[in-house]
Amino acid sequence: MVVRRDQDDRPDRRLEQSLVATAFLVTAGAIYALRVADADLFGHLAYGRFFWQQGGARFVDPFSYTTARLTWYCHEYLSQIVLWLAYAVGGSGGLIALKCLVGGMAAMFSWRALGVVTRDARIRGRPQLFTFLVFSLFVLAVIAHLGGARRLVWILPPTLALWANLHGGFVGGIGAIGLGAALAASRAIDGAGSWRETRELLGVLALCLVASLATPLGWKGWVFLGIEAANPLNRRFIAEWQPLRLDWTGGLVMLLLVLTVVAGLEAERRGARPSGIRPAVWLATVAPVAILAVHSHRHVPLLAIWTAPVLAALADGALRAHPRSPGASLSLLGATGLVGVASAFQMLGTLADPLPRIPPAGYYSGVRSPVGAASFLRANEVSGRLYTPLWWGSYLTWELYPRILVSSDGRNDTLYRLDQIGENLSFYTSRQASIDAPLRVGSDFVLAPRGAPVLGALLVDRRWWLLYEDRDSALFVRDDDVHADLVLRSRDRRLQPAESAPPRYFE
Repeated sequence: MVVRRDQDDRPDRRLEQSLVATAFLVTAGAIYALRVADADLFGHLAYGRFFWQQGGARFVDPFSYTTARLTWYCHEYLSQIVLWLAYAVGGSGGLIALKCLVGGMAAMFSWRALGVVTRDARIRGRPQLFTFLVFSLFVLAVIAHLGGARRLVWILPPTLALWANLHGGFVGGIGAIGLGAALAASRAIDGAGSWRETRELLGVLALCLVASLATPLGWKGWVFLGIEAANPLNRRFIAEWQPLRLDWTGGLVMLLLVLTVVAGLEAERRGARPSGIRPAVWLATVAPVAILAVHSHRHVPLLAIWTAPVLAALADGALRAHPRSPGASLSLLGATGLVGVASAFQMLGTLADPLPRIPPAGYYSGVRSPVGAASFLRANEVSGRLYTPLWWGSYLTWELYPRILVSSDGRNDTLYRLDQIGENLSFYTSRQASIDAPLRVGSDFVLAPRGAPVLGALLVDRRWWLLYEDRDSALFVRDDDVHADLVLRSRDRRLQPAESAPPRYFE
């Protein structure tokens, strides 16, 4: 049974009201990722615009020339349409408003989940740094089910059907239900609950698995997710797939985990049973999500959203076991406040400069950007097939399609073969890569970041003519009869220059 504080504790309720208002503002400000318009954002907008104009989500791929006219099944088409509509209506401001709306709703769900396990404002006041709307709803439904409110979980199967058309992260929702079922089963084994709770959650889990097939991909969606999860190239080259580092974000995650473990050990020592469940079992449910987050920092939001109510339940249980222990209360308040203060620096940066910037970095290329090269190609109305780093393809599609088709882009292994991805990434990062890779796929142009090992070989290869260069990239055209006119215009300096001042912000 969930123990709640007296509802008439007016000073505590006023403090809670103040903290919940702060949580909403903090969550909206915490969407600091919009300050940098990630390269994939441009692709999502381009694809969303295409889906909105054409209708549907299954097409012969129009954006790349290396896909051999493959049918493209996009598992994120609905979210891309929503992003495009937000941008079409409000530009950058529309994207910021959309992200703040989603973040605010996620804050509400997370706040309600915390309210199921504790009414102590000192615990509930921990800022929720990482928000993910639908996952937070799933966590709320699971925690509420453990607290006795069993009806909410039945909205999860239709919600997952929608989620599966928005993003492949719907697997996290299925995992949250599985963790909830494990908690319910543990309580039933200890005699503190009934097996009915476990059976209900397992039934919802089965319905969610069926609902995950309600996409244009059907069962193939799981195949694509398996390919992406097992792709070794992601963890080698793609930043968001790489292990968590002990930087700012990594430090906050470690602090959160340490705080959760300390609360769990203290609750165990004092014999507390939050919601009738052993503290060790609560901690065990954090372990798989923590492993995912440490293995790949793209899972950090899932860790934060799941761990928040677990930490609250453990801390609440420990404090209630010794309600006259002010030292423990002050320590908890200080630790959670430290997390909030540390994260506030990111939020303040967003509030001071909220506009999304042109991406200054790729997955490999440091501070390089293809903005100048794209401007040059657009100014000269150049058409053709451009061999480009995978991490720049989405941006170039946004800027130059349909005149320019790219060799690869951020759709990565959901469309391209692994050998194609490996060849592209090796071409730009390895000194032993074959210089003939762009020619084998019939490329008209090659775009190389400054600092890429292949750049020196391209400069001395007579099959390529240097068409444009700046501090970020170098653009080459094939020096043959087909492109003779463009090469001649370049030699005679009759080509239009790129914009002298590339845009700083995404518009």
